[in-house]
This record gives sequence, structure tokens and C-alpha cells, in this order.
Amino acid sequence: MLKLYLLRHAQAAGSFDVDDYQRPLTLHGIEQAQAVATSLPDIHLCLCSSALRTKMTLDSLKKAEVDIAKTTFSDELYNAPTGALLNAIQQAGDVANLLLIAHNPGIHQLANTLTMEDNSEIRNKLMYQYAPASLSVLECPIENWKDIQPQQNKLVELITQA
Repeated sequence: MLKLYLLRHAQAAGSFDVDDYQRPLTLHGIEQAQAVATSLPDIHLCLCSSALRTKMTLDSLKKAEVDIAKTTFSDELYNAPTGALLNAIQQAGDVANLLLIAHNPGIHQLANTLTMEDNSEIRNKLMYQYAPASLSVLECPIENWKDIQPQQNKLVELITQA
């Protein structure tokens, strides 16, 4: 069984004076990312959007001592739709713990798409919100990421930051 960690980047600054791609995290966003780090195990592969705010989220995780063996940055993950995010996951091979750091609405829609439908409180919470620094933890009954299927994965945890 493989584990998938879907993380929306932490709180970013407004886009008043910079291009959206270059928006940095706020101080609160850095704190959010460091707080969510306590919920992450060793990560074998991190797929990360190449936008500044996702990179800063990843840097904050590392500063909080999350061990990440390998990271791949991709422009294709920047504000990507669900299908593009799923495609990136399907190309990850057979690493056990996979972390994807991306943007809304794609990351939220992906979490909903991949998760088994049930009436659990955690699933109901996922349906309606995915604030910055939200982390979904899914257990995936597969041996290789190419085999991941919609609605076949168990949502075991949803961590949100204030």
C-alpha cells in the first residue's frame, strides 16, 4: 500500500505588486507549513509546482526537518487542473510516500476525486474546504502510482491550519 500526501501551498501574499507566479508566502504561511510538517513522515518523492509559494512551502517543510529524498519541480503543476496533477502522480513510479504540493482548485478537486465516497466526518469536511496548508493523507491500495484510480483510496487524515 502506498501513501499519498496532497498539500495545498501555505498562505501566500496578495498579488498587488507581483506576478501571481512570484507571490511569496506570508510569515503566517511559513508558520502554517512548519506546523503541517509535524504530520509528514519521511517522503521518498515530492512533486512540487515551480511557483514561488509552493517552493517556499517545501523549504519550510525542510526547515522543520521533514526528510525529503527527492524533489521534482514542474511548471506543469502551476495552477494545474486535476487531470494534470493525476498524470504527474501516475508517473511517479513505485515510491512509497509521495508528496504533491500544488494549488487550488486543482489540488482540492484531486483529493475529492481520488478519495473513496463514504459518509465519514473527515470525508465530509474534505468536500467543502481546502484552505492554504491543507494536507490530505490517502492510503492507496496499489504497488505503483501508474495504477492509482479515482474513488479507490482511503482518506485517513485531513489536516488544516488556521
